Amino acid sequence: MVYDNNELIQSTKDGDFLETIYQYYMNHDGERNSVGKQLATMHNDGSIDIIDEFSRLTNTDNGDFFLTRDVLVDALPHINSPALEVMICVKHLTLEAGNDMAATMLYAPFTQFCEASTERSEEVLNIAVNSNGELLDFINLALRAGANLNLPKFASKAIELTVHENLKICASAVYALGDIDYSNNISLVLDALEALNLVIKKGYDTRVFESVLKSAFALFLADNSKELEVYNLMELALAEKNEYEIHAASELFFRETKKLPSNILDLLLNALKSTNPKNKGTLDNIDYGLQHLVKAGHIEKAFPLIEYLLISNKGELSIVLLDSLVHELLSNNEALNKLVTKWLLSKSLALGRATSDVINQRHGKDVNLRVDMTLLQGQESNSLFLARKAIGWLFTKPVSTASFIISLIDTTSEGEASEITQLLFNPLLISYPGSVKQYLIDISPELSTKSQEVITNVLGMLKRYHEGLDSARDISELWPPQFQRETYNRYFSHQMSDAHKEAEKGSVFLNLVKKSVLLYGNKSINYIYGPNEQVTRQEIPLQQISHSIEFPALENIDPHTLDYMMRVFRVEDCQ
Repeated sequence: MVYDNNELIQSTKDGDFLETIYQYYMNHDGERNSVGKQLATMHNDGSIDIIDEFSRLTNTDNGDFFLTRDVLVDALPHINSPALEVMICVKHLTLEAGNDMAATMLYAPFTQFCEASTERSEEVLNIAVNSNGELLDFINLALRAGANLNLPKFASKAIELTVHENLKICASAVYALGDIDYSNNISLVLDALEALNLVIKKGYDTRVFESVLKSAFALFLADNSKELEVYNLMELALAEKNEYEIHAASELFFRETKKLPSNILDLLLNALKSTNPKNKGTLDNIDYGLQHLVKAGHIEKAFPLIEYLLISNKGELSIVLLDSLVHELLSNNEALNKLVTKWLLSKSLALGRATSDVINQRHGKDVNLRVDMTLLQGQESNSLFLARKAIGWLFTKPVSTASFIISLIDTTSEGEASEITQLLFNPLLISYPGSVKQYLIDISPELSTKSQEVITNVLGMLKRYHEGLDSARDISELWPPQFQRETYNRYFSHQMSDAHKEAEKGSVFLNLVKKSVLLYGNKSINYIYGPNEQVTRQEIPLQQISHSIEFPALENIDPHTLDYMMRVFRVEDCQ
């Protein structure tokens, strides 16, 4: 025995029953599981009424609402109490939980409460159906619990309720048909499918169709031989492509990706093309589903949906919002190379921009890219086109751009190789003589003779270019006067200072800490004030923190020509 029964009985008289069990839960972590059974025993012998006590629990009470409610989670399957009182209590506690993900945790033990007998399950069902909408949430729970005791009887009751005049009751019954455990009873699965088909033909509200989608697929899982019937049902349910139906389709796509047969997967992917980009919940489901597809190697299934959403929404949707998919692409070289090759060949501004967004999500070291040759077969003449597109869209990731272009060389003719050499030199190598040059030197020994020749030529061009710059260094006419340089440096310094201050305004970190300006010294000193007026002196040595980026040299030398070149490369042949 965990509690002293007399202490519990007295707490109900004193009005602090909930506080008593909460405090015990806090202090006796290892004995919590047995508390619920003890309370259920006391409730059943009439010593206390825990349903009445928990009906007073609110989320604003002192203590932890969810921890206190867990006592009822343990007790509920074992109690004997009027069904209506238990339903009202469970409903109250569910509403008190609000939007918390643990709000419906009482549903599972309530289902066990219903499973005490078929009579109790039937009583709960009748109360819920006749509750004028207040207790409709319990219809599915009662049907599922009853079906675990008497499958034919409660499956029949669920089918009867699918034609109820109240749409909410109808939707609950439709959902229950997919939630019931049919235990390989194929005839009942067929009856359920026929009921869902009748619901579709009657043209109920779209929220009922949402339940039809989920239940139809659950019935497919119960009997895989009914794939065609389930496909036809889902196709009818998705005919109008209402937002509720699309969201239900996205949930199936996300949660059941591995179980979806090919034709049903294609059906869902086609329906999801009608997704409203403002529906973030639906987009999140699509994001997770696409991530699963790419991880499973079904790249050809994933790309058409992504491409359609990006192109049709014309800038309203950025691929960056599909962050799980982007993360998977950046860790999957095969998928990433296929995506970059396919989208740069697509002659679509939306897909070109999305390619840039994906690659720019890799922070720090650039990702090495290679052309997917399977997409280039029969299109070798597009090698130069791809090289220009890569420069136009990926210019800010110079090593990624260089690696992609280098992988094209072996597919080109001598004349095309010469033009690729020019592109590598200008604008890529001129702009990034540090990182790109080092990458070319490092990668050269691993490449074919043809690629090595191109790298040797382009590095020779860079050497001659820098020699030419050095020879002009002493020509005074090419240098602005000293006062102009100082004036520009002050102007640039003010610009950077203003930008730094604007960035600080939105800094989460700086809004949490106090900012100090050190005028001189090699360490900072702080005083920490503790209890009893104790003061602790804390010294923090100053350390140098530095970060460097390679800024494209052409942005300083000839920014307008560089910008024009990037724009031309991006829009070339775009529709």
